Parts: sequence; C-alpha cells; structure tokens
Amino acid sequence: MPTYSPLLKLPFAVGGAGLGTIAAADMRPMFAPPPEVDAVAHWDLGGGASSLIDLLSGRPLAPVGAAPTFDAAGVMITSGGVNGLLTNIADKAANQTIACVAQVPTSADVTSQSTMFFGTLQQTAGGDGKGGGVYVSGTASATKTVISNDRTSGGASQNLNRTVAGLTTGVTWVFMLYSRGAAGRFVYVPGTSDFVSDALAKDGSTRMIGLGNTAYNDATFMYGAKFSEFIVWDRGLSQAEAQAVFARTKERLAYRKGLTLFGA
Repeated sequence: MPTYSPLLKLPFAVGGAGLGTIAAADMRPMFAPPPEVDAVAHWDLGGGASSLIDLLSGRPLAPVGAAPTFDAAGVMITSGGVNGLLTNIADKAANQTIACVAQVPTSADVTSQSTMFFGTLQQTAGGDGKGGGVYVSGTASATKTVISNDRTSGGASQNLNRTVAGLTTGVTWVFMLYSRGAAGRFVYVPGTSDFVSDALAKDGSTRMIGLGNTAYNDATFMYGAKFSEFIVWDRGLSQAEAQAVFARTKERLAYRKGLTLFGA
C-alpha cells in the first residue's frame, strides 16, 4: 500500500503581487482556546442555563435568591440581597485561587453601593464571621477599588485593595483573580500596578464559594454584576501563573465572544 505525504510541492510558483494581507486584529486561532484544565472548575457563562455546568467535570452553579438572566456574553446577577450562583466547592483557609471576568455595574458609580464578585463573605451577625470575598466599592470617581476582605474566626479582617482607573462601568470587562497560597494572598487585576499582596491569615468558612452575593445581606451590597467566566483552582497560583491565565483568558473571550478585556 503506497504511503502519501500530507505535504505537497506545487510544480509552479504562486505569486503574491497585488494580493492583500490579513490585518493582525482579524487573525484568530484555528481552534477555540481550551478551558483552564488544571482548575477544579471552569464556567464559560452566557447563552442560557446550560452554561451553569462547568466545562471540566460538570459541576453546577446553583441560583440563590432571584433567578439570573443570560445573554450571549454572560450571566447577569439580579440586584438585591443574597442573590448569586453557588458552587459545590468548599471555602478553604489556604491553597485556593478564584478568578472571574465581570462587568463592574453602573451602580458602582454611586458612593456606598457595593457589588460582590465572588467568595464567601458574610455579615458577622448571625454568621460564623469567617471567609472572605472580592467586591468593588461604589464611588462617583472614574477610579474604582477592587477589594479582597478576608476574616479569621475571631472576626478580625483586613482589606487588600487594588485601584483600577479608566474603566467604564456597565461596559468594560475586567479580569480579576484572588489567590491564597503558602506565602499569603494576592489580588491581580491587569492594568497598572497589577499585583497587591500581604500575608494576612484567613479561616475557611462553613459555606461554599459563590459567584455574586450569595451570603452578604446588607443594604450596601445589593447590586449585581454580569459575569462571562468563573474559574476555581484547588491551589495557590504564583503571580506568573496568574499572568498566564489572563493571557489565555483574553484569547478565549476574544475568540468565543468577541470581548476585549481591561488591561489587555
């Protein structure tokens, strides 16, 4: 049986004079970039309720409170107390990383209107006082502050802030990543001064990790955001790994949904 080569040499030259070129902005990978295969779960959100099943092992995101709404770009958490999407992944004191791609809502342009992105943050009254979360605090300024608040069992807490300037609320898509490993925690939002970090201790809560506000019922935390991706790892990532995740995420979202991320 003859063996054929998949590569053929043409017996003549093909001239390129007068032919146009493809602009770099119009070039796309031949295949869709894959999910983060080393993660515990990776949700590509949008289009409908089927996107609440993660791409790696079929883990569900269960609606809590008011039902979310979907469009082609993502899922919108309904504003109000304790509305969100709940994973079946337990909160941990260490060795955990969470990332999402979200739009900061227009409510963040109003002082004292905060939006929870992810985590287990709960009011101490009536709760265990543990856990943490990543949220944005409202301000009339164009500069927003992405905040990680982690708590210990004694109720002690400390914010780790990342200042983000130049985004347009309700329009700009922002990648944000929170990681806690042996050396402490860091928050990564691409842009200027990408990383902020410290070594504050944290106690794992009794709750499962949520997207949106699944546990914090407070008058200032009543505002929902839109999310396009949500990823959880069962380990702390290095800063170099976080940057690599962002690079892959911006390729995925450009390919699948035509989205451009802040800081790209």
